[in-house]
Amino acid sequence: MNKKILIGSRAFFSNCPNFNSKDIDYLILVNKGNGFQFVRQLSFPHQCIFEFVRRPKQEMIDYALQHGAAMQVGKFLVKEFAEEIGLTIDDLKQLQPFVDKLDSKHAYERIIFDFITENGSWDIPDEVRNAAYDVYRAARPDTNKHENTAHQQYTPHPSDACKI
Repeated sequence: MNKKILIGSRAFFSNCPNFNSKDIDYLILVNKGNGFQFVRQLSFPHQCIFEFVRRPKQEMIDYALQHGAAMQVGKFLVKEFAEEIGLTIDDLKQLQPFVDKLDSKHAYERIIFDFITENGSWDIPDEVRNAAYDVYRAARPDTNKHENTAHQQYTPHPSDACKI
């Protein structure tokens, strides 16, 4: 059966105050690709769907490392995806080369990756999520439209904590 999983920034920050994403990303694990062997991307206004053929986790890791952009580490950080493919912390650590290559818009993934690999849990506490959200917002001044200055550093008030 196909499995649809929310990935991307919404997977981590959808409950954070003033969160504003340009789109919503879903990963769908399919049992068989229809015209593709590993992955295909379908883009729609405000939504991207990534269909991945369900394979053993090591094949998925190897494929990502050999063919993907660094930001692909993000899907492996989503608890639902990790559970679905049976990913362990040791498996996740293989993706460290991606973390070292993340661009500024995906640097928030480093904070989440570091927490998961250091603490052995995909259950991200609010303080870690808030720190990652700060990095996310700092790299996207155009999404901070509610602020007086687009380039103003976001400093959350304790009441602004992401509520999960």
